[in-house]
Amino acid sequence: MTPQGAPGAGREWALVGAAWLVIAVCVAVWLAIDTRPPEWDHANHLERAVACARDLAAGDWRTILERSSFYPPVVPCAAGLLYRVLPTDVAA
Repeated sequence: MTPQGAPGAGREWALVGAAWLVIAVCVAVWLAIDTRPPEWDHANHLERAVACARDLAAGDWRTILERSSFYPPVVPCAAGLLYRVLPTDVAA
């Protein structure tokens, strides 16, 4: 990328922002069209995020670290934290 302050740096950031916006719009449109339940693997990851949200609410750090020997807890717990901040439904 062009160094900060050099001519063309703003144009490059505008291209990055435009690409991000195009991807975000495509994802939003796809999620509005595809209303099927997630496949089993995706559902498993979503379940782990919800379980991590419960563990975060309970302050159960040991369970968070011991839940999976295959996946590190960073990604599902980041999703779980987001789920705690912005719940998706009343039943949550």
